[in-house]
Amino acid sequence: EALNTAIQSNDLTNAGEYSVEVTAKDSSGNVSIPVTVVVNVQDTETPVLEADLSHSLVQYTALPTADEIKESIHATVTDKVDKELSVADIQVTDLDSIDMEVAGTSTIKLSVVDGSGNESERTVEIEVQADTDKDGIPDSDEKDEGTDPLNPDNDPDGDDVPDGDDKDGNGKPDGDDKNPLNPEDNPNGGDNTPLNPENNPNTQGDQANTSGANKEPSTKTTQTELPATGDDTSATTTLFGGIMALLGTIWIKRRSKKEKTVTTKK
Repeated sequence: EALNTAIQSNDLTNAGEYSVEVTAKDSSGNVSIPVTVVVNVQDTETPVLEADLSHSLVQYTALPTADEIKESIHATVTDKVDKELSVADIQVTDLDSIDMEVAGTSTIKLSVVDGSGNESERTVEIEVQADTDKDGIPDSDEKDEGTDPLNPDNDPDGDDVPDGDDKDGNGKPDGDDKNPLNPEDNPNGGDNTPLNPENNPNTQGDQANTSGANKEPSTKTTQTELPATGDDTSATTTLFGGIMALLGTIWIKRRSKKEKTVTTKK
């Protein structure tokens, strides 16, 4: 109670050294000679380091840089004393140990040190998602969309339809084709009308049937099997000749029988 200090006049919320005068007074009011005391205020509080607990990458893609991964996992740092501490001070380790050609899970470590030497660390789980066809889409997402992750989905033919969905190269997903194994780019020209093998080949592709349900002969085939208009004279002549030949045969047989009968009577 006899001591009186001026320490309350100093802001001790910041780390550093402060000079404080200390005096004493007795009951008679006699005051001692002031003594200067150096007070060292230490920062023992670690920085607050925050980031997502996990992050996903796609197999066969490029390994991100440390700055890119910090941005992707939303890394931040704050410190009550060291106000100048920033994301740039966060160190990333074990990032180079991730093999982007192997699907699996790895961990990286984030760390940051403030001006007083207090360090904070955080571990982040990094998953490399499988991408069997190397199209940049994880297999798990392709299964959800009903595509085939084992079939390359790149598009070298430039038709904006992944080749995994376009086996015949006609620019339409095979699910929309009636015959996905039959190239449906019409070789005879036109508007890419699908060719159906069940159409009469004499139509030369002009009787295209995308459903394959119409299996009736084409009009041209039917016409080739019928006589042309005006050919009834030829058919009548042939019929008349046949009748005359039959009558002639009957007449010869009857005459022969008659002659035989006469000879017997003699």
